[in-house]
Amino acid sequence: MRVLIFLHRSDLRKRVAGALNSTDFVVDSVASAKECLQSAQLTRHEGVLVDSEFFVFEDVLALVRQLREENSNQALFVLARYLDLEQRLQLFEAGVDDCMSEPFFASELAVRLGHSISLRQAASPLVQSNTVNVLRSGDLELDLVRRKTGRSGKRISLTPKEFLLLEYLMRNANRPLTRSMILEHVWNTSFEGMPNVVDVCISSLRSKIDHGFPHKLIQTNRGFGYTLTSATGLSLEAKGRAGRGDRAHARTKCIPPTS
Repeated sequence: MRVLIFLHRSDLRKRVAGALNSTDFVVDSVASAKECLQSAQLTRHEGVLVDSEFFVFEDVLALVRQLREENSNQALFVLARYLDLEQRLQLFEAGVDDCMSEPFFASELAVRLGHSISLRQAASPLVQSNTVNVLRSGDLELDLVRRKTGRSGKRISLTPKEFLLLEYLMRNANRPLTRSMILEHVWNTSFEGMPNVVDVCISSLRSKIDHGFPHKLIQTNRGFGYTLTSATGLSLEAKGRAGRGDRAHARTKCIPPTS
């Protein structure tokens, strides 16, 4: 799940981003309302966390209303350190899903944020039409709301990072992805200083979703990265190879004998 955090305090912003990145989330962080709106418009986020400290309450309220108007499916969170009851009620009326007072535990924030995202996704018309909450690639299935994975009816247990990695691969099925692309999306960092983390996570993920199955979905593009290929895609590829072999055999049979 990708979330956007708008926190004015740089120390708090780094702590919250680090805590969420270590769980189920990929975090984009900004330090101004303008950046918050721009990032929300350019990138799809399942949740947005807004700080209310150091800002006039009316500005926070206006920001929340604009975020809600532009996206009715994302969860909106506000850190309400100095807000009174009346102000918190106004935020809820504007579309906020939850308010958290400080101090707070990062683990509790992650759970409440994840819960709000799941509720928003479950209530979304797109989710109800079964086009958003479940990703499928061949016989592999990823339930984004219930956070469950399975292949051919077999339940597969994944770590949070493995889940994010698989979601990214499935959203880009049959598309080659570089290690740098994977690092930036799943770990929200550059390739420098982390050369092996993608390979290690891919190896672990592959052992879970490919082990014991005749079709290996995760393909290695040597010197480049990885591709998740659906079982259907593999079947078509195999048929293509077989067809090319048949044509080559036919051409061989048609060559007349030399005199």
